[in-house]
Amino acid sequence: MKEHSPDTSTTVITITRSRPELLSRAMKSIEEQVLNPPPFHLILVDDCQSTMELLRRTGGPHLRWEFCNRNARDQSGVARLATLRNRAIRLANSRWISFLDDDNQYDAD
Repeated sequence: MKEHSPDTSTTVITITRSRPELLSRAMKSIEEQVLNPPPFHLILVDDCQSTMELLRRTGGPHLRWEFCNRNARDQSGVARLATLRNRAIRLANSRWISFLDDDNQYDAD
C-alpha cells in the first residue's frame, strides 16, 4: 500500500466490491483528468480478491488502495457503505474529497 501524498489537493474515493471491470473504467477516467496537481485516487476494496488482482497489476504515484475485510456480521448495504466511506475519509489527506462510484466515470476534464 502506498502512502498518500499530502500535497495533493483532491482525493477521489472509490469503494468497490466484485466489479473489477467497472473499477478499471472508473480508474482510467480519473487518470485522464487534467488537473495540477493530479487527483489522488483512494480505492477501498470491500473484501474482493479479484479486484485485488487488478490493483496489484496497476500502479502509479497517485493511486492507493486498501483491502477491507468483512466479518460475519458485515452485509452489503447502506451501513457497510457508510462504514467504508468514513474509513476512506479518515485516510484522505487533501483539501478536497470527492466520491466516484465504481460503475461511474468522470468526463475528460
